[in-house]
Amino acid sequence: MLEALTIQNLATLSQVDLEITPGFTAITGETGAGKSLLLDALELALGERADASLVRTGAERAQVSAVFRVGQLSDTQNWLADNDFDATDELIVRRSVTAEGRSKALVNGIPITAGQLKTLAATLVHLHGQQAHQQLLEPREQTRMIDAYADGGRAYAHYSVAYRAWKAAEASLAHYQDEIAEASREQALLTFQVEELNAFQPADDEYAALDQMQRQLAGADHFLAVTASALAQLGWP
Repeated sequence: MLEALTIQNLATLSQVDLEITPGFTAITGETGAGKSLLLDALELALGERADASLVRTGAERAQVSAVFRVGQLSDTQNWLADNDFDATDELIVRRSVTAEGRSKALVNGIPITAGQLKTLAATLVHLHGQQAHQQLLEPREQTRMIDAYADGGRAYAHYSVAYRAWKAAEASLAHYQDEIAEASREQALLTFQVEELNAFQPADDEYAALDQMQRQLAGADHFLAVTASALAQLGWP
């Protein structure tokens, strides 16, 4: 259920903090008092189109936060699992829109896409208005009704568990395949280096001489620079 709604700089509303207790809640007031803006704010939080015109004049952004208690909502818990969120009883949905029209959505502080927000919203709230019947045209709602009529959603629940297990196994497989590929690349490099050393075939007493030569060559640039500096100071042409 919806427990709280916080609105900042939305249209004519500067700051609204609405707490909702269990049971039936009615919001009343005169025409123009802002009742419809509360619904607009909730719809914005749940993924409706964000428009710069919603931002209060003079403000940089409008923001709406909605707090839901979702421990008993199986569809919401399935959404959380399908989208790699931890199971939780409290869900905080925050949506903001800037004066330039850019919007951002967060669920429990984690950014989500507009598509994710839409599917999450369908598990949280049912808004009934003049066009509410159009919800029947949405494939997700049709699937939900068929599942509920068939077996109360048990088949979908089993499918969700199997799907999540498959996705976890797929991720593990990809991880191990990456590790195998990395090991193969390292093996190829080491094999190449061993072949190079075998082809070189240094003598038993040659390592010390090669090491000394490498040290001399490594310091050659320094010696040349010092020599050139000395010659310049001496005025050597």
